[in-house]
Amino acid sequence: MKYHTLQEAGEILGVSWKRVRQWVRNGELSAINVSTNRRSKKPQFRVSIEAIEQFEMNRSVDPPVARFRRVRTRGEYVPKILTA
Repeated sequence: MKYHTLQEAGEILGVSWKRVRQWVRNGELSAINVSTNRRSKKPQFRVSIEAIEQFEMNRSVDPPVARFRRVRTRGEYVPKILTA
């Protein structure tokens, strides 16, 4: 299993490494910390290609539902609301 740095994962996903780090910290993208000191203030995350594929599947969006506006026809009566 090959692991990618946040920079490499960002290039694969087409975003910056900061966005990938944000997804990892929010729990949207799974990653492992390979830092020698687990309590380090600077974790070194690695992301597997399987995690990237799973993330892309979860992020895929269905096309939006078409919304239609009501169009007034010529001469149609629209009641006016009177203000006090």
